[in-house]
Amino acid sequence: MKIVKFIVAGVLMLLSATATAQTTEQLAVMQADADYWRVARRAEQATGRCDSLAVLMSEARARYAATSEETREGVSARIVVLEQEMYAAKRQRDEAVAAVVEFERRWISTNKNKTVMAPNDNELLRVAAQHCESANFIRNGLFVTSLSAADYKMLCDAQTRESVVANKIADYRKIYDKMVSLRAEYDKATIEQDAVPMLAQIEQLRERSAALEDDIVGGWQTVADNKTYLYNLLLEQEMQSGLLTETEQIYSASQAEADGCVGVYESDGLSSYYYQKLGLLKMEMRMASELGMPLALDSLKRASSALRKEYFCIPQVSLEKRVFIDYEPLKVILPTIYSSRNPIPQTKVYERGTIYRIRIGIFTNRPNLSALRGITPLSYTTKYHDGKNAYFVGGFATEKEAREGVAYLKKLGFRDPIVVMWVDGEYVSDLSKPRDAEMTFNIEISGLTSLSDAVKSVLSRNSECQVSRIGGVFVAGAFVGRSSAESVAAEISRLEPSAQVTVKDIKR
Repeated sequence: MKIVKFIVAGVLMLLSATATAQTTEQLAVMQADADYWRVARRAEQATGRCDSLAVLMSEARARYAATSEETREGVSARIVVLEQEMYAAKRQRDEAVAAVVEFERRWISTNKNKTVMAPNDNELLRVAAQHCESANFIRNGLFVTSLSAADYKMLCDAQTRESVVANKIADYRKIYDKMVSLRAEYDKATIEQDAVPMLAQIEQLRERSAALEDDIVGGWQTVADNKTYLYNLLLEQEMQSGLLTETEQIYSASQAEADGCVGVYESDGLSSYYYQKLGLLKMEMRMASELGMPLALDSLKRASSALRKEYFCIPQVSLEKRVFIDYEPLKVILPTIYSSRNPIPQTKVYERGTIYRIRIGIFTNRPNLSALRGITPLSYTTKYHDGKNAYFVGGFATEKEAREGVAYLKKLGFRDPIVVMWVDGEYVSDLSKPRDAEMTFNIEISGLTSLSDAVKSVLSRNSECQVSRIGGVFVAGAFVGRSSAESVAAEISRLEPSAQVTVKDIKR
């Protein structure tokens, strides 16, 4: 009973004229009505606001009287502002008191011919406790009494929707973890037949995550909009203009942080949720602190700490298609592995990447297998050299390896072996001639103070690659073919997400 009497005592004294018309039982039943708590609470708050302003005005007038005429202007302006606020506060108080009186009048009129039983002390305590402090921020009595029934339901619905959003985020992160795992397997794959299905799975997961992200963004936006609107509405009704301005600034700052992350991470939806949710929690903590909700404040602090430990700003998972080239060293196998049952295959041309081979000759007719001295792997094509049979041996990643193969073939008795290459499917038959500038590229890496061992290892795979530093930019090259440079650049980007990696064409 003490909880109920304490909360409504001030209002009941203000309304003693109407209260005398009620029986003790009627008054007790009415007090247990949630709507009555709401209007009575508003009247009590408005009265308290008037009292506070009266104290401030009294202090300001005292300062005015004690201040010299030369310095009274500022105090005088403050008094004018306080008078305006007092006028508005009195109007709100009168409206709130009138709402209580009207509620009582209607309630008595509706129940005047009814026999009502006063609730026992336990029931009154239950109703009072429902409107007192709770560790759940929105379950505190201030929300129940200050918001309309429809607005409070909207707030509770927003809380429920937030749980749905959190579940979808958990589902999204499971998909993301699977993508990262598949990406790692894809990077380790050594043959194209194994890698292609992995890339297809990643693309399917990406589609699923995109659809899930749309749900997350839509659901969270509804939650954030409704909560911030209702919090602002409550602060306006509680005449907490200073706190309202502060919380609006807090949420605006969090929104700016979210906007600054667009396009940086794998999911704009998750990074936006993270910063906006942190901002919302900061708003709620400030409100709980200023409005006297210590249990809720502790709960909100724990929620904020837990949120910071989770991952939302997640690196992008790139989906560049890797270049798979079967590099094969030059060997001699006697007797030869080729025959009518195992003929020399046609030369494989890769649409992307660079491969060097050694051309051992161009023949009008196919040469005798015994004349090829057991060298392998051999291939041939009639696509070039006016349809004649061009025969090649080996498949090398670098020109240096191919030239070492040429020296070996000359020792075996081959008269004129020469190095040729294919760049993104284009055949280059004479490497001694100047090459098209578009075929040679550098990689520029900025945003790093030094290159990690992992990045150095990637660059060292190209034995002809040289690395230099110009100011704060590392330059690696040259790479023959854009696809080769882009493939290496993509791998460096995966290793160093914070670096800016670009491919530049150069002249030779």
